[in-house]
Amino acid sequence: MGWSSATTVFTPIAQALIDAGTDDATKRRVLVDLIRGLQQGD
Repeated sequence: MGWSSATTVFTPIAQALIDAGTDDATKRRVLVDLIRGLQQGD
């Protein structure tokens, strides 16, 4: 999955974390894990 395709997965998750007021450490943990998963699916 290229980054353009991954945007449809990444963006809603990142926005949900922002909208929920999630603290920065949690956002970082979640998004790092998500990015790694997306990269492995490439």
